[in-house]
Amino acid sequence: MSPQVWHLKVSVANLKLQERSKSPAASLLFSKPANMNRTVVRRKRFLWHPDDIDAYYSDDYFSDDERESKTAKPRPVPLASLMNLDLSEYELLRFYNSDSSPLLVAATGKNTDAQGFWMANVTSLAASNPALKEACMVFATMHLGTNHKQATFMLKDGGEHPKDDGLPDFSQVAGYSRLDNAVLEEMFVRFTRAIRAHKQQIMTMTVETAESVLLSSVLIYLNAMSMGPYVPLFNFDGGADLFGLGRTISDLTFIFTGEVASTPFYHNAGAQLEENREKLPREEDLWDIIDFVDTDEELTLPEKKRIQRILENELKNLVYLFQMDAIGMSVSHIAAWCTFWTPDFHELLRKEMNTYALLFVCYWCGYAHMWHVLFWWGDRIQEDLLHLMDHLPKRVHHFLKWPLESCTRFDINYIDLLTGKMRDLYL
Repeated sequence: MSPQVWHLKVSVANLKLQERSKSPAASLLFSKPANMNRTVVRRKRFLWHPDDIDAYYSDDYFSDDERESKTAKPRPVPLASLMNLDLSEYELLRFYNSDSSPLLVAATGKNTDAQGFWMANVTSLAASNPALKEACMVFATMHLGTNHKQATFMLKDGGEHPKDDGLPDFSQVAGYSRLDNAVLEEMFVRFTRAIRAHKQQIMTMTVETAESVLLSSVLIYLNAMSMGPYVPLFNFDGGADLFGLGRTISDLTFIFTGEVASTPFYHNAGAQLEENREKLPREEDLWDIIDFVDTDEELTLPEKKRIQRILENELKNLVYLFQMDAIGMSVSHIAAWCTFWTPDFHELLRKEMNTYALLFVCYWCGYAHMWHVLFWWGDRIQEDLLHLMDHLPKRVHHFLKWPLESCTRFDINYIDLLTGKMRDLYL
């Protein structure tokens, strides 16, 4: 075809196109949008790596200098891959570091050493300790599940108080709402992994890994605390319980430090308590329990004296813990009372399951319930106290009136306990 003929055909085609475009329907078809003044060309992007550059271009496409420049650029790698985590694990650890860890630091009180211990070490040691990593993820799962609940409080009339309605009348609160089943399932799966990994870490513990193993025990204890009846406070059948997990912290501290008396409380057994000090709520009841031992007809006189001596020393221990928390406005001592038991009280409670030692635990429940505002505590102490009550003889049930009353109140919290307001309420 000659060039003249080709240009003639193109001109005819253009004239036909112009005639068609004059119709109303064609004007819509051939109109050009205002945002198409420029032609946009999509360019393919490559993440260069020395191993895959030849998959796109032949050997002679680049010169030697160009090829060296292209292959010198590093390939972007996700942070989760660098930490050997999948995305869900990475998000949980990130949430723990940004949200959960500051909350735990605040709960330790004003002690800067304790704050540094929590903030600086947990997430950094989690990379080398699989048990600590799993424990962090369990806590983060629980924290996220709590944040996503539609309602936080259960009311005495059986209903729930939605979060959108603000704070409720705390005198009408009966407890806290439960986590979703899916959240609980994920927590149990990760908690089981954490326990298995923690057992392995304890068996292979060295001086270098002792700190991370101890931190794993603390977080596992907090996670178990949030699981309510699934991990009982005291197991009368000899199985695992919350007190047992707490004692692991004390045992690991002894192994790590090599000191039997890792706290100053054992040395104060013979010390006299000052009368003008801050006293525990209903502390007089605890002294009455010690005196009530004399009424037990099944005990010999030497046995009564032994039990009274052990209980008196443990009461002094509990008073010292209370004073330390009151000074620091922390939850580190009374809440973890089982880690500070004197050896004699530990044997009296765990091996002998002594009635009067169990009464001390019931009164501790009345104090520990004040930490219900911390989501990992919640209202679990209510069921723990009722479980203890079922195993106590009726002759001592009159001592349980105050603990039962304390564990049903949600209008006061640990601030009222540490500042002395709670004691004034029950005078």
